[in-house]
Amino acid sequence: MAGKKTRALKEREPLKSSGKYLVAIYAPASIFSLRMSPSSSTGGKTLFIPTPYSVKLALVDVGFRLLGGFITAEKIFNIVKDKHIRFLPPQHIVITHTFQKMLREDSGSLYKETINYREYCFYRGNLKIATNISDLKTDEIELLKKGLILINYFGKRGSFFQFIGFEEKSNEELDDEGYTRIKDTSLTKQILERYGIAQPLDDFAYPSDPKLFSKINSYSSEKLDKSERPYTLTLLPYHLIRSSYGYTYWSRKKQG
Repeated sequence: MAGKKTRALKEREPLKSSGKYLVAIYAPASIFSLRMSPSSSTGGKTLFIPTPYSVKLALVDVGFRLLGGFITAEKIFNIVKDKHIRFLPPQHIVITHTFQKMLREDSGSLYKETINYREYCFYRGNLKIATNISDLKTDEIELLKKGLILINYFGKRGSFFQFIGFEEKSNEELDDEGYTRIKDTSLTKQILERYGIAQPLDDFAYPSDPKLFSKINSYSSEKLDKSERPYTLTLLPYHLIRSSYGYTYWSRKKQG
């Protein structure tokens, strides 16, 4: 499986990263948490922001539940599946380091007490999500907007957000404002100094796969292989301010 995952990272279809972006702005309404899928149920650090994969699946969810059912869900998925997504995280974020007692099934109907580790993100400021819309038609952009307006959580269910509004930005404007970047060797030292942490964010490896929608459908016999959902090391514009055994406090560095 490791070999397949490596190939997916190397052969991954490039996503268009230049041109015009639609920025959706969300205010946090609760704490946020999203662990990487390989992490166990008893541990695993949280990502600081949603991933492109989770945003695209959130759009499929509202398309299915609120915008017309299966046909609309597939339509909105086809709009966003190959789109490059960037994030501007809230100005401040505090990560809690929490150990919790829990009961785990041992054998038969018996349970034993154990401990799990949880991290939760407390946001101060809005989360901005930018989707590339350079090659979209007007009706496709309108459907995308309807979906983004209706999303009320990202990541773990209960990580609630409130939609605030839209902006349109160029890729250059996103760079200037410090939106997330894919880590690669072409970035200059000056650019890298803006970013204090990197995290792996997942997305679709092969968006042109004609079976892709069936593979994300829970009721389909087709299944999405782990190699088709690779992680890409992504730079976040956060710098560590303070930490202790119970929390870490990060803040966005002002660009310029």
